[in-house]
Amino acid sequence: LLGFFNDVNYIGENIKGKDVLLYNNLLRTGNSTKKHVKLLRRMGARHIYVYGFHGLCKNETVELE
Repeated sequence: LLGFFNDVNYIGENIKGKDVLLYNNLLRTGNSTKKHVKLLRRMGARHIYVYGFHGLCKNETVELE
């Protein structure tokens, strides 16, 4: 099955009773992911696994040593 979120709307195949892997390439606060998980639960997803990463750079430049 394949689907995606366009803002907060799910576009894809029926997920009722299915396990879902939710991938997010940028997690800042987690609020969008939280909304998506709630929607997937209402749509009947059996298990929801979330994968994402977050990089926070406080300075304009990053020094690699």
